[in-house]
Amino acid sequence: MIDKRHFILFVLILLLSSSGTVMGQFVSFRLELPAGVSFKSKVIGPNPENPDQQMIWIEMVANENLTVLLDLREVDSGKFYDGLVYFLNDGTVNFAQAEIVSQGNQTLQLDNRGMLIRNLEPFANSLHAWLGLPATKGIVAKIEYP
Repeated sequence: MIDKRHFILFVLILLLSSSGTVMGQFVSFRLELPAGVSFKSKVIGPNPENPDQQMIWIEMVANENLTVLLDLREVDSGKFYDGLVYFLNDGTVNFAQAEIVSQGNQTLQLDNRGMLIRNLEPFANSLHAWLGLPATKGIVAKIEYP
């Protein structure tokens, strides 16, 4: 007669040595990134408020009217940058018309009309906006978009 311990051991060996079929379910995901987003920087002219200071203007180009998150910090302290920063989103390159962005985290929209690109008139293939930063060291600018 087989005792209980031997029976459990026999069943365990039988289960481990047997083969079976494994069924799985395929999982798929799709990562959607806004197509055609690019950032280009240019040193163009003086600061609208202070003609003695040069500005770095970052051109943001996208195929849709995106909202971006801007985070400006000082490198040394990690605090929010409190200097003047400009944003131009009217479709022109008239930097004198740029608006001053307040310090801290900001949400900025590439086109100030607040519409999808397919609803804009006149039709545009891409939207352009400009971010103006003073040409000084010690500023970290993070631009995040969906």
